[in-house]
Amino acid sequence: MTEFIVIAIVATAALALTVVRLSLKTFVKTTVQESIKHEFEVQRQRMREDFEREQNALESQDRFRLAALDERMKAHQTAFALGRRMLPLVHSPLDAKMDLLKECNEFWNSSALYLTAEAREAFRLALHYLDSYDIYFQSWKHESTRKEERRRDLEQAFEAIQSLPLKLATIVDRESSGRVDYLKDESVTPFENKEKGEIKP
Repeated sequence: MTEFIVIAIVATAALALTVVRLSLKTFVKTTVQESIKHEFEVQRQRMREDFEREQNALESQDRFRLAALDERMKAHQTAFALGRRMLPLVHSPLDAKMDLLKECNEFWNSSALYLTAEAREAFRLALHYLDSYDIYFQSWKHESTRKEERRRDLEQAFEAIQSLPLKLATIVDRESSGRVDYLKDESVTPFENKEKGEIKP
């Protein structure tokens, strides 16, 4: 009888040990699974918040761009039209350019912020050169010792004025992802006014 009791106790202990091991294994497995699940949820929540934050920033940017789009297009179109009027006056005396220079300055004061940074720089440079083109031309015409240097200065000034419309068209084209075909105006050169027949280099 004692043997049966010992066997029963051993069997009960083994059964209890097996139940404890299974419970412990299940507990550990469940705990690890819960921990992984929790970590995954935290990470998913973080990613969702990051995504929503970026989405809101992009939507806000798009709203700002769309709100300013009409004004931006008007500003670039006005700058383009003013740029087209600069080249025919390039060899004119300063008093003949005054109306256009005044108009350009008024446009700059009222609309410069609607232009892209690249368009602002191109317009500002062309305006500066149009205003002081006579100085560059006279320096080139009368310079004897640094004629080549003055020639480069004059060509740079002329290029800034002549290329302004094309630059603006290219900028707008790039912004709208379209295509532009615009012919460079070759009717005026940096060194002569064909109507006046001024000296060629």
